[in-house]
Amino acid sequence: MLGFWLESPPDHGLNAAGFLLSVSTAVLIAFTCFTCFTYTYARCDGNIPRIREPPGKKRFSLKTRWAYYTDCAGLFSDAYNNFSKKGLPVWIPSLGTRNDILMPHKDLAWVLAQPPNIISIRHAYNDINGIKRSLGSSKYMLDNWQGMLVSKELNKVLDGIVLALNDELKFVLESRLGRDTANWKILDLQQTVQLMIVQATSRFHVGKPLCRNEEYLHLILNIMDEMIFSAAITGAFPTILQPLINLVASWRLRRLISRVRKLIEPRFKECMAHDVAEDKCTDFFQMLFRFARKERPDELNLWDLTNRLCMANFEAIHQTSMAITNMILNIVSSDAEYDTISILRNEATAHLGCGSSNSGEYLDDDTKWTKAKIAKLFKADSIARETMRLHSFANRGLFRKVMVDGVQTEGGFSLPKGSILSFLSQPLHIDSDIFGDPLKFDPWRFSRAREQCEKATASPATVEAAGTHSLVSTSQLLSFGRGRNACPGRFLVDFEVKMIVSYLLLRYDIRFPEEYGNQRPQNRWLAEASVIPKDARVMVRRRK
Repeated sequence: MLGFWLESPPDHGLNAAGFLLSVSTAVLIAFTCFTCFTYTYARCDGNIPRIREPPGKKRFSLKTRWAYYTDCAGLFSDAYNNFSKKGLPVWIPSLGTRNDILMPHKDLAWVLAQPPNIISIRHAYNDINGIKRSLGSSKYMLDNWQGMLVSKELNKVLDGIVLALNDELKFVLESRLGRDTANWKILDLQQTVQLMIVQATSRFHVGKPLCRNEEYLHLILNIMDEMIFSAAITGAFPTILQPLINLVASWRLRRLISRVRKLIEPRFKECMAHDVAEDKCTDFFQMLFRFARKERPDELNLWDLTNRLCMANFEAIHQTSMAITNMILNIVSSDAEYDTISILRNEATAHLGCGSSNSGEYLDDDTKWTKAKIAKLFKADSIARETMRLHSFANRGLFRKVMVDGVQTEGGFSLPKGSILSFLSQPLHIDSDIFGDPLKFDPWRFSRAREQCEKATASPATVEAAGTHSLVSTSQLLSFGRGRNACPGRFLVDFEVKMIVSYLLLRYDIRFPEEYGNQRPQNRWLAEASVIPKDARVMVRRRK
């Protein structure tokens, strides 16, 4: 493990499941070493109860804290059914010595309404992701102007981005999946999807030719892995030791970013020599450069802009690749019962206005994707929602940090300064009071709700569940945040997901290996994350 970590080969694309397994192992070791410290350090103050502990107890037992690593699904289920559904907050153990507060969903609107100087999203994610430790400064999260650019400027250029993605995805699929119409090719699904996503995203972030530079693509994937690694390992130790631990934990990350900086340098020099008008920016790096020149002149340097770019990659790629991988697994496994592949092909063909779903050649160079066409892919939208309902990487979300003393909920519960708040998603998503047959993957669950809305026969809850956009979270689906601080790039992610899935199904036949018995490999919990088995595979063949 140590040798692999130090070598940093440029062609390494670490699988997320295997990576998280390594992280979890290291976290467990750190946890064991510092159990005694935990007992004297990790207090749960205030009048909020502690899960699985008697009233009045201020610290978690070893058994309860161990459950976070070995049976977090059960821990979250207890918290949801015994506290959240009853309108009560509860303390839970978290990574290392940290304890967090799970808020009841009835308090969602109240939490979202609090100003950032009282309850802050940016400070929460800065702490959780260890941005200061991994990138050297908290400003990349606390002054997250790269995210602001995405939310404010993206819509102005979205159709142009879609056209660029259209071009890049044709290249990506053929280069990664091939053109063989006679023989089936076995794919390591997660690794393949990661490379597809990082290349498609890089077309928007840095443009050609860098988006097709294999060294750059693998470096970006490695940086994402190392940011998670650094945050997890360092966060597992008590605060007093974290600066020392981080020197070791983030060493490889700093080396990787330095290599990316060298690859970005020609683009930076080009921007310095030939600035372009705001409406002529063709990629996100140009947007970063122009904003820094105008609004953040102290960051108009290669160091800061590279770090901003790495931060944007981290925010854009990880959950997208997990979502698409899970979505493909669900499409293939549900096909026998629901005719999923054929229905999705017919929908894509109808709304793209070209060719026939019976042929893999209909997507010629004149095929144009637009926002309007993508918005009509209701069936694909339904599968994306159902996938996020059952197979999200994160099983809680909407993290917030309490910034001041004296904060109380409407129910009179005290929220100590510095505490991290969050809301459970996975137990909510499988609640039988909300979803019928909640453990079953039903690809058309949300498209049926949309059809009811169009017929004016839907209840208010059905109207909200149906929504208008797969990655606009509702009170029942919390995968991409909620309210004014929802994920700023979720609209681009939505387009990316639907375009990739449509391209894949229209150009390729796809199935599981025979030994799978037409059943998808099941995700497993690693601490509180739900990860895809590292050896999940599919077979593809170019359609004639």
